[in-house]
Amino acid sequence: MLRDQYDVIVIGGGHNGLISAAKLSRAGARVLVLERRERVGGCTDTSSPWPEHPDWRVNTYSYVAGLMPRRIIRDLDLHRHGLRIHSLGPHFLPFPDGRCLMLGEDPERSYPSIARISRRDAEAYARWEEWLGQIADVVWPIFTQIPPRLGSLKPGDLAGTAEIAWRARRLGVRGVADITRLLTASINEILDDWFESEELKALMAMTAAVGAWAGPDTPGTAYVLLHLSMGDPGDGHVGGWGFARGGMGGLAAACRRAAEAGGAEVRTGAEVL
Repeated sequence: MLRDQYDVIVIGGGHNGLISAAKLSRAGARVLVLERRERVGGCTDTSSPWPEHPDWRVNTYSYVAGLMPRRIIRDLDLHRHGLRIHSLGPHFLPFPDGRCLMLGEDPERSYPSIARISRRDAEAYARWEEWLGQIADVVWPIFTQIPPRLGSLKPGDLAGTAEIAWRARRLGVRGVADITRLLTASINEILDDWFESEELKALMAMTAAVGAWAGPDTPGTAYVLLHLSMGDPGDGHVGGWGFARGGMGGLAAACRRAAEAGGAEVRTGAEVL
C-alpha cells in the first residue's frame, strides 16, 4: 500500500541514496526513494544495451567496488541481501619488446615480475606499499567521520581534532609532510622519488590517472593513487578492490533490498519535475 506521508524523500536511487534510505528507515523514519529510471543503481548500474543479446551485460559507469566502509556492509547486512565482491586480482601490462609487468595485491607475489625489469625497484616496491598503507590508515578514517570545525572550542569539535592529530602522530613529522605532498604533487614527481624503471612507473601512473581526466604530470594526481590504496572490497583487505557479482548493479540491488527490508519504499520510473 502506498503511503502519502513520509519523513524523508530521497531523490535518486543510486547506491548513496539507497544506503541513506536504509539507514534512515532503520532509525524509524518513513522513507520514500524516487528513481527516474526503470531500475535503481545510478552510477552503480549494470545494463543490457544490446536488444539482440539481452544476456550481454556491462557496467555503465563504475566498474569496481572498494570504497564502501565495512561498517555499512555490516550494519545493513548487505551480504545477506546478496552482495558478493570477488577480488580484482592482478593487473597486467605488456610492452612492445615482449616483456611485461604483473602487479597483484601482495607485494611478495609482484616481486618476481618487477625484478625482471629492475631488482632495485622490486626491493623498493614492498617499502612503497608499506609506506602508502601507513598513510592510508591515517587518512581513511577521516573520510568516515563528520569533520570537526578547526578552531572551534565545542567539545565535539575538539575531540574530533584531537582524534585526527593522534592518528597523524603515529607518522611523525616526516609522515605528515608526506601526506601534504601526496595531496598536492603529481604522480610522476612521487614515482620518480621511488623508482627507476619507466615501465613500472608507467603502470602505476596509469592507475593514478584513471577517472582523473589528468595527465601524470598534473598536480594532485598523486592523491588519486593514495585514494585507490584505501580501497576495501569488504573483506578487510585494505588496498584491495573487487568485482561485484552481477556487475555493479548487483551492489545496487543489495542496497535496495536492504532499504526495503528496513521499511523504505522504492519507486522506479518516478521522475521528479
